[in-house]
Amino acid sequence: MDKYTYKKLIVPNCLSDDLREKLMEDCKPFLRRLGDQFPAYQSDVNLRSFPQFKEVHDTLDSLAYQNLEERLLPEHSWFIMSEGKEEHCMFHDHPVDYVGVYYMNSHPSFANGTEFLEDGLVEAPENSMVLFPGFLVHRPPVFNQKGFQRYSMSLNWNLKNLWKKEYIRCIGLPPYG
Repeated sequence: MDKYTYKKLIVPNCLSDDLREKLMEDCKPFLRRLGDQFPAYQSDVNLRSFPQFKEVHDTLDSLAYQNLEERLLPEHSWFIMSEGKEEHCMFHDHPVDYVGVYYMNSHPSFANGTEFLEDGLVEAPENSMVLFPGFLVHRPPVFNQKGFQRYSMSLNWNLKNLWKKEYIRCIGLPPYG
């Protein structure tokens, strides 16, 4: 196991206030209910293909590389808006090496962050990102604050591992990444 197998890192002050506020407005047209298997409201397209989010991706990717001290291959990213309802806060994991959850906003009367199945809530303030291994089961926290909408962005990364891709190619499996 590597040194970050179970570690969760909190990266504070990720974006400028102007960029964070712009992101929160720009994400809204992408959000919708995708069905019962998806929590809350989410975007259903890979945001990396949209030029208006390039600066955000570049910044958050760079912070992930620096803090994890790993060579990472950016994968899918998407927006989530939660109203804190239990039925919208489903536990899940990600089929990637690392995950980042960036918090666009928070409410002053309750803790913000990500809840992990094994060890509870990891608190993270507005404009921060929590980085953790993709296999860790987690969810957005449940909260009871009528009218509050929590906006976050999820990002996935895999390790840039050339031998792994070469091995997969040699045994005849379809390529990935």
